[in-house]
Amino acid sequence: MSIKARCYNRRGFIFPLVLILGVVILILAYALVFMAQSENKLTNKYVDYTIAEQIAEAGVEQALFYLKADKKLNQELIQAISDGDPFDFTMPDILFDEVQKLKVGRGSKSLQLVVNFEPKPSGYPNMGVFEGDIRIEATATYTNLLNEAHRKRILAVYGVRAVYMGIIAPDHGLFIREKEHLNYKFEDSILPSDLAVFNGDVYVKNGITAELSDWNMRQMIKKNELTWEEYYYMDHPPKSYGLADGGIDFLEAGTIEYERFGVFRQFNMFGQPVPKEPYSKDVRASLGYYTDEVIKLRPLEFYRDMAKVKLEPQIYSMNGNANHNRYLKDIVFEGERGYNSVRYNKVVPLYGYGDWRRAPIFDPNRYGPRSRKHDMSAPVKVDGITFIRGDVFLEGWFQGVGLLVVQGNVYLVAVLRP
Repeated sequence: MSIKARCYNRRGFIFPLVLILGVVILILAYALVFMAQSENKLTNKYVDYTIAEQIAEAGVEQALFYLKADKKLNQELIQAISDGDPFDFTMPDILFDEVQKLKVGRGSKSLQLVVNFEPKPSGYPNMGVFEGDIRIEATATYTNLLNEAHRKRILAVYGVRAVYMGIIAPDHGLFIREKEHLNYKFEDSILPSDLAVFNGDVYVKNGITAELSDWNMRQMIKKNELTWEEYYYMDHPPKSYGLADGGIDFLEAGTIEYERFGVFRQFNMFGQPVPKEPYSKDVRASLGYYTDEVIKLRPLEFYRDMAKVKLEPQIYSMNGNANHNRYLKDIVFEGERGYNSVRYNKVVPLYGYGDWRRAPIFDPNRYGPRSRKHDMSAPVKVDGITFIRGDVFLEGWFQGVGLLVVQGNVYLVAVLRP
């Protein structure tokens, strides 16, 4: 009888064990279903928040675009930067319409923008440099088809710097602060280049003595600076080498000023040099007036820091860039018919023309072969400040608004045209 009792007890023990296992399985199944539902909800929530983030980012990008492209907003921004005052911008309605047209999600979208300018102290006070931050706070709300709203806020801060350079010596067509008195002389075997100044004053700190070409003499007669009788007795430069043209022409300039030594014209009569005479009636002395502040000239390092393009070959600077050495070339500028060629060693060539041999003939009155001056297809582009440490060889056409700052010599071997 004891054996039968043990068998009965085993059958009773199995039932609660099966019951417990069933409960565990139900719990695990419920957990799996719950996890699947939660993962689906989290995925949908993540997608909705991503859509809201994309809307906010689109609002920031569009705000930046309209600050540049919208004339009214751009003028307000420039005015705020130059005044150094905080300013709140009102974005145009078209911006929000464009955001509504974004093809992201099937729910509804809304966007709020707060755009303002906060000025900061300039690193270069009183030098025409203005700094600040453009702060764009975009709050986007995306409501899905289940009417669940998801909001995302982005704060973007962009540092801006405005440089108002103006023109150095704006009233002058020619401004030279050379340490020594300059002399411009003709040689019988050299074809002279001409320097003419129009619609601006001339300032040469230590003066210049300019030998007159036949062209200069005849122009001075027209301006009543010489008489035909004086012209008759003057020794004229030989015309066989092109000396009928060229020379220093300040006759169309305004006031001609200097600090020391004077601005003179030089010529001979009967083979003898005539004592120096003032170049024209408009020559006058100006003592110590043209300081850096007056002519709006900044220190060299200022231009270097502000430059959009910097070229500093290591050959000219210990801290320069060795890769920039490859821009230095040896240039041979050939004179007329191959005579009087000049070699320029280790210069940065800036050519403002393309393949001039294919240049179209835009002047029907011009005869003869094409030349470089007739090709405007590839001008030197000047945008902002370009800083070059070293010598520059400049020829051709230029385009844009900017400043070329060169720490070295600038060789203008031909007419530079805007």
